[in-house]
Amino acid sequence: MDRLRGVSLALGALVVLLWGAWAVERRAAPPAVAAPVAVFRFDEEDLVGFRVERGDETIAVRRRAGVWEMTGASWRPRLATVRRVAHQLHDLDARATVSEGDPSVYGLGPDATRVTLLLADGAEHTLRVGDLNPTGVSVYIQPGGSGPIRVVQKAAMDVFSEPILHYREDRITAFDTPDAVALTVTVHGETLRVERTGAASWHQTVPTAQPAPRDAVRRLLGGVAALRVQRFVADAPDDRADWGLAPPLHTLEVVLGSGRVVAVEVGAAVPGADPALRFVYLPADDAVYAVKDGFLGALVGPRVDGAPGSAVQSLLSARPGGVDAIEPGD
Repeated sequence: MDRLRGVSLALGALVVLLWGAWAVERRAAPPAVAAPVAVFRFDEEDLVGFRVERGDETIAVRRRAGVWEMTGASWRPRLATVRRVAHQLHDLDARATVSEGDPSVYGLGPDATRVTLLLADGAEHTLRVGDLNPTGVSVYIQPGGSGPIRVVQKAAMDVFSEPILHYREDRITAFDTPDAVALTVTVHGETLRVERTGAASWHQTVPTAQPAPRDAVRRLLGGVAALRVQRFVADAPDDRADWGLAPPLHTLEVVLGSGRVVAVEVGAAVPGADPALRFVYLPADDAVYAVKDGFLGALVGPRVDGAPGSAVQSLLSARPGGVDAIEPGD
């Protein structure tokens, strides 16, 4: 009897041990993770256009002959925004899928923002952009405008809720300074022209022929290339007198090796602006902008005893005998 009882106890203990081992192994097993659902897959460079339709507003951007253009607008699209759209959507994954429910509940009704992507091979991809999810870190979308509702990261969709001016280029004169081959500046009625003679050397041709200080030319080119809009003032204005631009106070012109000419006309200070701003006109855009006056001051500083100021003054006052060498550099 005692022997039978011992066997029973041993079997019971073995069952308990086996059950415990199974339970531990079950708890230790990692939970199954659902694979992300691919929404879009394309190369970023294959994006040749996109259209954002929201309410009565349509933003249409298209690349033609390698140049990005706005459709139905005279201004240029912001390249940083174009790159952002391509980067965020080219490998977009869904975090989750909502299989059932009225799309309107998720902000995907008839009034939802509609996005159309145009690819180089002629393919078009569309999606509707809806509301934030309850946590506020994801957004409901509906690829193709119908079918399953997906949940994607909010950062991927933020660009489509930006105001229209976010799509407008604000770096209106951007260029690589090594590409510049000539610079003409007219300040207070006096004109200076310099031309590149080497990788790091410049020669002044107007008002006199002489070597030009590399650092002064570099500062002027850097200032023009960095010009950035603070306010969009007017497109295709009939009269620019109200902004001190008829005629302009000063003019700047940079010729690039490609043949492109970057021209800027400088007008009056913006009244009451803090920080100080100044009106400029770009003939290529046929538009008036307001830019920071501080950086322009480095180009067209105040008159001192009737002479031009700052960098222009230093160039105009340079003499052949005062330039010992042009050092290699920028």
